[in-house]
Amino acid sequence: MWLALIIGNSRLHWGLFDGKTLCHTYDTERLSKSFVYSLSKCQTLSEVQEILSSSPHTPRQSLFVGNQQ
Repeated sequence: MWLALIIGNSRLHWGLFDGKTLCHTYDTERLSKSFVYSLSKCQTLSEVQEILSSSPHTPRQSLFVGNQQ
């Protein structure tokens, strides 16, 4: 698994991939370096979801919007 990141003007746009397959996309507000570092250490989708759901900067409705398989 790996995360792709596109930095927009006011939001971060994320893509979670399993190999070459896009599994999920989602948007967040800007995040601290330490928070992004925590995300980079995730090994499973559930770990990513747990970290994002605990962030005060990530509205629940923004999690995993878009391409969900």
